[in-house]
Amino acid sequence: MGTPEYAAVILRALLQAPNIEVVGVCTQPDKVRGRRADKTPSPVKRALPPDFAGVLLQPTHLRDDTFAQSLRALAPQCIIVAAYGKILPQELLDIAPSYNLHASLLPRYRGASPIQQALLAGDCMTGVSLMRMNAQMDCGQWVAQSVVRIGEQDACALFETLSHAAASLLLDSLPRLMHLRPIEQLQSDASSCQKIAKTDGLVSFTDAAEIVRKIRAYALFPGVFLESGLKLKRAKVVELRGDCACGEILSVSKDGVVVGCARGALLVQTVQPPSKNEMSAFAYLNGKRLQCGDCFF
Repeated sequence: MGTPEYAAVILRALLQAPNIEVVGVCTQPDKVRGRRADKTPSPVKRALPPDFAGVLLQPTHLRDDTFAQSLRALAPQCIIVAAYGKILPQELLDIAPSYNLHASLLPRYRGASPIQQALLAGDCMTGVSLMRMNAQMDCGQWVAQSVVRIGEQDACALFETLSHAAASLLLDSLPRLMHLRPIEQLQSDASSCQKIAKTDGLVSFTDAAEIVRKIRAYALFPGVFLESGLKLKRAKVVELRGDCACGEILSVSKDGVVVGCARGALLVQTVQPPSKNEMSAFAYLNGKRLQCGDCFF
């Protein structure tokens, strides 16, 4: 059971693995997009080969009796969940042992956006947890974990890295699943994270390091933007001493534009104006006829 590309990578690994039979795949219904109301299948549905011998399920509601009956009829030995997007009711968890591949080192970052949260926090390490599911969100016992170094990755790269780590962890764990010792999560170490909203990407020039972390965390959605709608696409922290006004342009070169913040300074390298393509910050300033001492907007 899964929906985004993270889950699709795991599904492809399962389909290619010998001695593993995928009897069914469950993903969310096709999304209606655009003015023509075209239906777009999820990455998990697109990952299914034309000759897939199992059953594809796309329930609108997980508490639908018909869906529960269809899932029960498959008689699965276990149910694997990866970023499905909805909480499974107890009725489904009772059908077979259910395991979730959560993209964090539980109990850290329970919830909908663990990858983004690790980047926002400036963590050096993250990982994947294979967890026995219960009725509470991401609170079950974990049976295996894989640790990943974050490095300079943004959310796009880290999603891909963790999806392959999750696939490897699952293939390694499945043959010995019944022999792995479940470990209780320490509630005192638990933290949670919410679904990302578009408004989370709005920034002002208060903290240079925080802005850079947000650019990495929100690379997929919603991006980082100023009140003017200008998106900051690439930037890095510059260590400068002295007082400067927030948003003040301190220096300009072809490498980028140094902008003052309340804490630190920011070298803005590339930007994207509303309804335009990405461009260098140097070219943007030339077009706006901005110079040192002006406010960057």
